[in-house]
Amino acid sequence: MKTFQFTPAQYKLFLVPALVFLGIVVLSITATRMMITRFFEVRTEISTTSDTNQLLETKRATLSFLNAEDLKRSLQTSAIAIPADNSTLFALSTVRNLAAQRGVEITNFRVSEKKELATGGAKSIEIDLALHGGLQSILSFVDNIQSSTPVMKVEDIKITGSSGAFNTDLKIVSIWGPLPEKLGVIESPIEPLKTTEKETLERLGKLKRLQSQGFEALPPEGRTDPFSF
Repeated sequence: MKTFQFTPAQYKLFLVPALVFLGIVVLSITATRMMITRFFEVRTEISTTSDTNQLLETKRATLSFLNAEDLKRSLQTSAIAIPADNSTLFALSTVRNLAAQRGVEITNFRVSEKKELATGGAKSIEIDLALHGGLQSILSFVDNIQSSTPVMKVEDIKITGSSGAFNTDLKIVSIWGPLPEKLGVIESPIEPLKTTEKETLERLGKLKRLQSQGFEALPPEGRTDPFSF
């Protein structure tokens, strides 16, 4: 039986083309796999972009039906009713103006900040008032407090006295809340206002905003000319 023996030179001649062929096969498989992977990635990106464009088009169509003036008015109403900054001075100004309008005397007051509320990061302040005046004037004052800006709620009231003159201890809570630091992503859908939210916005729009009343300047007392002795 005849046998074939390969010399090292013959092995080298056979091995080099085999390695080259094997390398080409490996590179071809790798390139094909990369192309297939990239194909599916591009396909996914196209699908995602198409969905995003469709969502943005839906949002554009929804926004086109909204009245810009109504949106601006609603935003202003909310900002006045629930200030973004601490509402202490705003609330005290309203309380003072209402007391002056209703003929009620504020004999004492105390302001304290309460803990942050559980919803929406809103905060509140508590105003304790001591009032003196006629019963109808005090009741009118209390009624108008809850229908004026900023949002205020009477939590406790105690009236003592006799006919003609009454003393009242009143506890008022006012709410304020900082504006959100982050806005929703542009791809998020527009959520329509719920019925309860629309009703709340309507009630806020009915709140009365009092014009600030300035303090009257007092005439100078003593000598008109301080250098005249």
